[in-house]
Amino acid sequence: MVDSGSNAPRTNGGADKVEAPVRCRVGVALSGGAARSMAHIGVLKAFDEGGVPVDALAGTSGGAIIGVLYAAGVPVPRMEEIARSLRRRDLGTISLSRMGLISIRPFQAVLEAVTGPLRLETLRVPLAIVATNLVRRERRVFRTGDAIRAALASASMPHVYRPMDIDGELYTDGGVVEYLPATALEAYRPLVRVGVHLLPEDRYRSKPRHLGQVMATIVNIVARANSASTSQSLDVTIRPAVAPFAPFDLTNAAGLVEAGYHAGRREVPRILSLLEERERWMGELGPEPEGTASRDAR
Repeated sequence: MVDSGSNAPRTNGGADKVEAPVRCRVGVALSGGAARSMAHIGVLKAFDEGGVPVDALAGTSGGAIIGVLYAAGVPVPRMEEIARSLRRRDLGTISLSRMGLISIRPFQAVLEAVTGPLRLETLRVPLAIVATNLVRRERRVFRTGDAIRAALASASMPHVYRPMDIDGELYTDGGVVEYLPATALEAYRPLVRVGVHLLPEDRYRSKPRHLGQVMATIVNIVARANSASTSQSLDVTIRPAVAPFAPFDLTNAAGLVEAGYHAGRREVPRILSLLEERERWMGELGPEPEGTASRDAR
């Protein structure tokens, strides 16, 4: 089920209205990145060690996968173990169809073996997952329903993975509509907005060598364009040094986690300083009027 918010009524159309919850302290947006998404684990590890309160998350594609595990309460060391143990066969099996080449069901089994059944509205940390609705041709934000299926829908690269069918509608890679899901954080009204951006700043020069790389390149081009606008609303953007790691190579888990950890640790003092400053401002302003609402825009 696709809902606009954890306690909000279901809405139709692309933009979701949600009743604003109590304002959270730090919200973190996790971008896509294929295998490079393992760097998110390192960033979250740095936040845990540094005392950054992650009160809300938004995830796209690989960021949605990491977000589900963290929001479900899977300890970071366990997340590192999972990352190191992943093999290509765990991510899907060849299943030729008119809609895609690979079935993502094996990866679903891997995640469910770790977490068991999960619903977004019962996670330890509120989580918004961005996916692309192929029926309505628009961005959708999942805040309730099956957490793992929503995350896998967000991670289903077009033409490579078959789209995920949820409630009779088809969903594919969230990076097509919001690679860095900063907008999806707005409903949680964080005092400090942090984004973890995994697109290398250096431009690529290599030629795609197979269909997967062709599709990844296309998604990358689209993602680079839409992330430029969404990242403007962030207070802190963390860019781990992931360029040396191939986007589909699962053998670099330790290096990617380390890259994320170092990048996250550098920004911990800045995040805590901003949080302290804004909590002081909020205290001086007094309580907010009742009935204040937030809109999760497209």
